[in-house]
Amino acid sequence: MTAVLDPPVDLLEDHPADRLPDRTQVPKVSKIDDKPVRTAPTRRVPPTGITGDQVAKAMRKLRHTNPATQQRVHTLRLVMAGFEGLTFEEAALVLGVQPKRLARWLHETDSIPRAKDSVLADLHEMLRLLHQLVPLSNTGRWLRLHVPALNGTPLEALIAGRIGDVLRVTQRYAESSFV
Repeated sequence: MTAVLDPPVDLLEDHPADRLPDRTQVPKVSKIDDKPVRTAPTRRVPPTGITGDQVAKAMRKLRHTNPATQQRVHTLRLVMAGFEGLTFEEAALVLGVQPKRLARWLHETDSIPRAKDSVLADLHEMLRLLHQLVPLSNTGRWLRLHVPALNGTPLEALIAGRIGDVLRVTQRYAESSFV
């Protein structure tokens, strides 16, 4: 038994897929307050090749996934937060780097070298002890005070790379016999 179509249809000519509109021309429909709202179709951007700069940037970001690198960035941000009252340039001098490099470290576009681990740890400890005695808002003022044990200001000693001396002074201040 064969079926006879009335009227006869050429199945190859009138296929439903041929009548579907191009998907980039179909407006999107979203609902606001249960009423359909038509929006303009989105424009598709043709894919482009990846440049060498993009690859280099991605590789730098991959380096920053290292837990030790993340710890350095975290410690640096704590130290920078503790430097209340110092300018960005002064903080860069204390760390022994140019301000642009310090900015790249904070924005994680440049990795902090392992050699800075002890400097960051000592600065963090010095600021932690200092903030037990001096309010955060007075940090800059204290760093600019003349301290006889340092033969100058703590800021001058830090810039000269004598972080250990400043740490020892703050440790002495934090001893229970001093308070």
